[in-house]
Amino acid sequence: MQIKDILSELEVFAGHFPRTALKQAISQQEAITPELLAILEKYKNNLEALRSDSAYLLNAYALFLLSQFREKQAYPLVVELFSAPEEIIEDTIGFIATEYLQRILASICHGDLEPIEQLIENTEISGWTRTSALESLTVLVVQNVIPKEQVIPYFKELFDRFLEAKDDFMLTYLVVESIDIYAIELKPYIDRAYELGLVDTMMITKDEIDRDFALGEEVTVERLQGSRLYMLIEDAITELKGWAFFSEPNKTLPPPKPFSSSSKKTLNSGFSSPFIAEKSEKKSKQKQQKQARRKNRSKKKK
Repeated sequence: MQIKDILSELEVFAGHFPRTALKQAISQQEAITPELLAILEKYKNNLEALRSDSAYLLNAYALFLLSQFREKQAYPLVVELFSAPEEIIEDTIGFIATEYLQRILASICHGDLEPIEQLIENTEISGWTRTSALESLTVLVVQNVIPKEQVIPYFKELFDRFLEAKDDFMLTYLVVESIDIYAIELKPYIDRAYELGLVDTMMITKDEIDRDFALGEEVTVERLQGSRLYMLIEDAITELKGWAFFSEPNKTLPPPKPFSSSSKKTLNSGFSSPFIAEKSEKKSKQKQQKQARRKNRSKKKK
């Protein structure tokens, strides 16, 4: 297939999974990469366009293909793309932000943590982008791209910052990620966050923290290494083929927005650990509650 034909096949939902086009894109990596980068460049400042075209999928394919390719030039484009205001993120690429962004960032950053840290610390952008950026550090540790010892001092800085700001949302996720990398050195910070009532116990309770730390570092790391949530993007086809609308019986209707936060992830292989599934479910519930609060505030303004 010619590059233009591949892109045409991938542009919109056509009622089936475009396996052949994706295989051709992968086999022509060098030729198609500039085109995929141009797609991200086009839409990084124009997410509003995705609201009016729910069948448009090329952005999604570009993100996953470039992640598989380990394309470093995609890194600043992805960072800028996901730095949009929260409402725009939730209405367009919220699904990607919450479910895949941590793995996308880890796959294309090549150990350069500064842009990830900028996302984490940017209070003007979506909280889901910030928490996924935080989770990307865990992915990098689990996949042995960076050592845990490189992350712990930064986590200490974040604890100091979020405790001072009483940022319960970010503190909750920082606690979870500290446990995921078995940063038992951070236990005093975790205890302090609980003492101040700044951890969402719907996400994680004190008993769950004690349980997880009691498992030991080896068990903790092993269970994360077996979870898709903490893997780099290795195969775009495997990642995308399980999306729900590709298996819906009615192929005549346009799919739900793949980027929208109203979409739900469907993975063929599921989760390898009940602990990981529990974390994902809690995050989804917390997200739904936050969205409901935002809608209520909007109604009051009217």
